[in-house]
Amino acid sequence: MKILITGGYGFIGSHVAERFYEEGHEIHIIDNLSSGKKSNLLIKHKYYNMDVRDKSCEEIFSNTYFDVVIHLAAQNSTSKSVEDPFFDAQSNILGLINILSLAKDSLAKKFVFSSSSAVYGNTPQLPISESSPCHPLCPYGMSKHAGEQYCQLFSEMYGLSAVSLRFSNVYGPRQSMEGESGVIPVFIDKILKNKAVTIFGNGKQTRDFIYVEDVADAIYKVATDYTNSPVYNISTNKRISINNLIVELKMLEPSIETIFAEQREGDIPHSLLSNNKAVQELHWVPMHEIHEGLKKTYAWYQEFGNKESVSEKDKVTSDHEKNNISIYKQILPYVENVLVFLLVIFLTSTIEKSEAPILIDLKIIYIILFGVVYGLKQVTISVSLSCVLHVWQIYDRGHDLLSLLYNADTLISLAVYIFVGFVLGYSIENRKLELEFKTDEMSELKTKFDFLYSLYNESKFVRNELQEQIIRNEDSFGKIYRTIDKLNTLEPGKIFDEAIKVIEEIMRCKDVYIFSVSKGNNFLRLVSQSEDSLISLNKSIRLEDSPVFYEIIEEKTIFINRDQNKELPFMMAPIVTTHKVLGVIAIYQMEFESLTLYKKNLLSIVSNLISSAFERAYLYQSAIIKEKYIDDTAILKEQFFSALIKDKNETKKPYVLLKVLNNHWQEAHTDIPYQLEQNIREFDAMGVSQNNQLFILLSNTTKEEACFVMQRLQKIYIETELVEEVEYYGSSPINASIT
Repeated sequence: MKILITGGYGFIGSHVAERFYEEGHEIHIIDNLSSGKKSNLLIKHKYYNMDVRDKSCEEIFSNTYFDVVIHLAAQNSTSKSVEDPFFDAQSNILGLINILSLAKDSLAKKFVFSSSSAVYGNTPQLPISESSPCHPLCPYGMSKHAGEQYCQLFSEMYGLSAVSLRFSNVYGPRQSMEGESGVIPVFIDKILKNKAVTIFGNGKQTRDFIYVEDVADAIYKVATDYTNSPVYNISTNKRISINNLIVELKMLEPSIETIFAEQREGDIPHSLLSNNKAVQELHWVPMHEIHEGLKKTYAWYQEFGNKESVSEKDKVTSDHEKNNISIYKQILPYVENVLVFLLVIFLTSTIEKSEAPILIDLKIIYIILFGVVYGLKQVTISVSLSCVLHVWQIYDRGHDLLSLLYNADTLISLAVYIFVGFVLGYSIENRKLELEFKTDEMSELKTKFDFLYSLYNESKFVRNELQEQIIRNEDSFGKIYRTIDKLNTLEPGKIFDEAIKVIEEIMRCKDVYIFSVSKGNNFLRLVSQSEDSLISLNKSIRLEDSPVFYEIIEEKTIFINRDQNKELPFMMAPIVTTHKVLGVIAIYQMEFESLTLYKKNLLSIVSNLISSAFERAYLYQSAIIKEKYIDDTAILKEQFFSALIKDKNETKKPYVLLKVLNNHWQEAHTDIPYQLEQNIREFDAMGVSQNNQLFILLSNTTKEEACFVMQRLQKIYIETELVEEVEYYGSSPINASIT
């Protein structure tokens, strides 16, 4: 996808750009470099140097279609918003409306707006949910709240899918230590400079700190997944006091000194955002605990913080030097004017003393010189000084000053000075103004030309790229990634089902089967297969009886059936995560001509992408294990188990429900949950109903096969009965139990 990020060189924006780039998306950035830095981003991207309020942004959207627009550019200082609310509204509201309108007109699929916890104000009831009332305490919070309203309005009026994200206190690498920044970079800056850390108040005030990479991941989730809500809180749902934050920092630098100061007026004592909606609807969880995030942040500031400080000092020094140069340029014409005037006095006096004939009036030359070089302002001074000098010369010859008023020669000379000076001054001034106007016009046209030329080159590149894709469209990476996007789920069971469709589409084959590896690595269990396959396979394969399957799992290699062994698939590939081999992909029907190195490489790419999908899914499942399962068991809670049944029905995958009749399974002394876990397959599941009745879901199983499971459980004194789905929701069973 093509992603446009406004403010992409900023603290959060640069991390968001990297997150999308890692997933293979094309990155475009709008940034006026008011606070962002080009050095923050080293990935390949397209950059537009302009303000989000600039009408020229329209040309960007008219030449490039963006799938997702992420609006992070903003004036983010609360103190500046109080000092200049007009500028805050211009940047945060008018800039948003401009980009929002362009995204709407260009039919962008998704618009993501970065809001803030500042919209809530000082809300006493914690944690704060998205339904809590908003009472901003400063113009910055008000402008962010207004931005959310605009996003929702555009969604309702124009159908633009716009989502606002309210961030808690974001911290991490690249956050500026200058000006108004978060408390963490301020503390780290003091630590690195061996200065005492100032704590305002008693340090018991609490904040909800979230690591910037978790924020970038949340934005990625919102941009690429379906969203139900217009607003989400993005936070850790955990708060830490400033005193405890110092304790965490002391683990990184034990020599920290602290001093306490008076509580600042307007500081909110406690802040905590609830992230329940984001966790449930976006399948997103923050992965960084505070100690881990601080460790990464501190390490970054140790390496790059001093360089940033030096660059800021260099910038201040450079600005100071520029100011000095500017003052020098302003004073120089006056100094030159006085020096030349003194030279005229000297030369005139010398000529008069030599009694040589005066062929030319040096004062006229002096006036013409400064009129041509500097224009009206300096020629006015030249005329004034020349008139004074002329009057003084006549007076010095013995004439009375009053007589000068009646002396025609004197008046004519003064008139000539004034006429020549002001006519020449006005002419030169008009010419300079006209030249400046033409220069500005040329500069503006050059800027516009450079911009349009860059867009032309980009369009040319895209055209060539599209031509290349048309030529090689059959198995392009674009097609692979677009197809593999179907695996963008965090449920391992769904990934198996979707993986079948993905393999069929990309490999252009039939009869695809996926086997999972049992817990003891002794068996392969059939977990998913092509819907219209007519091949009859055993649902369990003993690995010691199948050396080919065993070798694939041990060596983690691709298998190609070049010997045309009819008992083996045409091609096979392992599904490998960081920890172990999860399963094997087996393709039983392909054209013989397809058994090429190219197809082997293609299957390798697909299996790696499927493996990555499983890696993300297991990482997510491990993060929410406390929410999903009953404590210290592998038994799903009611809402998750019912969702699993619903998913099985929607995908039309065969399954069987068993009801556990041992009602004492919840008692502390019983080991029934553990016994059940050991005697069912990896992709079977246990869960409870609304009345806390225990059930077992056997995936990809017939009723006849379920009877063997029931008999196996009966041997360990666990009684079960075969039921239909309605029994789970409260109706009576229609099948008798196995006794």
